[in-house]
Amino acid sequence: MENSTPILNQGERLKERYEVVRRIGYGTFGSVYEGKDLLQNGARCAIKLESLKAKWMALKYETYVLNKMQGRKHILKLLDFGRENTVRYLVMQLAGKSLSQLRKEAPGQCFGLGTSCQLTIQCIEALKDMHAVGFLHRDVKPGNFAIGNDEANRHTVYIFDFGLAKCYREKSGALKQQRQHCSFRGTVRYASPNVHQGKDQGRQDDLWSIFYMLIEFHNGTLPWRSLEDKDNIGNLKLTIPPDELLKNFPEELKQFYYQLKELTCDKDPQYEAYIEILRTIMRNNNIPLDQPFDWESNV
Repeated sequence: MENSTPILNQGERLKERYEVVRRIGYGTFGSVYEGKDLLQNGARCAIKLESLKAKWMALKYETYVLNKMQGRKHILKLLDFGRENTVRYLVMQLAGKSLSQLRKEAPGQCFGLGTSCQLTIQCIEALKDMHAVGFLHRDVKPGNFAIGNDEANRHTVYIFDFGLAKCYREKSGALKQQRQHCSFRGTVRYASPNVHQGKDQGRQDDLWSIFYMLIEFHNGTLPWRSLEDKDNIGNLKLTIPPDELLKNFPEELKQFYYQLKELTCDKDPQYEAYIEILRTIMRNNNIPLDQPFDWESNV
């Protein structure tokens, strides 16, 4: 690891309050740990660390975004943040397994139609909340969503990792002017066709990523999974017929597809309409809207 990724060992403490249990993730800018709050009877939490030498101060910005979104259903609670010695830290509510991990653990590495729709509905709700505060996520993928970690919130999906988030409105509330020829931001597998074309991102691009997640949830893969070249993947996303993209899905899902195709940066997404399409699919297939998730049924 570079010095921008500080490492704490099991049992080490931060501020003499948070004790490291184990490392649960790491990235370019820092590490993520499961910890326990010694002032709250050992309550579990997530701790993100970043070196004060880090060039981009990504964690400082992520803390700012997370703080702006507090109180929303699909947002993890911000518990503490600050600096100590050579690190910047963020302490927040500990989530459970990511949607990526849950899918990979599922039989056939895919979910049934009901769970796929249920998860996607909550992901759309999460984006609606985030967009309402004025931010784009810009890296929507299954690994950046997780279910709750305890009995009270085990049916709630949370969105996190706001390192690439961007404010898309001016202080006046007006949409920011679109930039030309933007560099790629996000994850190739789930990026929208617009992102591949170098266009500035809007709310519709986050939603395209959700749409691709839905396809992968149910099919276990995406048509471009075997491709490695970013441009080839982008070309396939632009040219693949909807019948091929949406095989194994009910016909109603094409409504979602065509509405996304018509959506532009200056148009407000119809989040509730997308959610209703998914609920209609569930009703038409005799799937209760509140049925247990697949992994609960398999216990």
